[in-house]
Amino acid sequence: MLHFVDVLLKDVVEQGRKYPWPKPSRCPRCDHYQVWGHGFVDRFFDLLADALLIKRFRCPHCRCVICCRPANHFSRIQASKETVKDNLFARISTGRWPPGLLTPRQRYWLANLKRKALVYFGVNQIHGLIAAYGRLIAAGHVPISCCF
Repeated sequence: MLHFVDVLLKDVVEQGRKYPWPKPSRCPRCDHYQVWGHGFVDRFFDLLADALLIKRFRCPHCRCVICCRPANHFSRIQASKETVKDNLFARISTGRWPPGLLTPRQRYWLANLKRKALVYFGVNQIHGLIAAYGRLIAAGHVPISCCF
């Protein structure tokens, strides 16, 4: 399970294990009132050379592992939501990928966005993707993941 937290990656890099991660008040799976610390896990994010230590928690009742995640990132995506949006919109409007990130990864994002826009909204034109992106986020979907 993921616990999205408003954090600045810069602060987490500087403080490391000493960063004060906010503890979930309840288990998201079973709604148990108590969760325990469960160590740290390495996660990679764009623009950081090394893995970042991210705090985990565990529910003693259902044994669910809850991993913290920066709120400005989608689950399982290394780039921030803003970077993803800017790069996709630049590609849709200009026809070219902006420099900086790997093109195959950005193509993967665009292909998944096209697939989801077609399935959920019947949009198969490139200009309808910008609206579909916002509608998918509003519906609670990750618009660039391969999962439905």
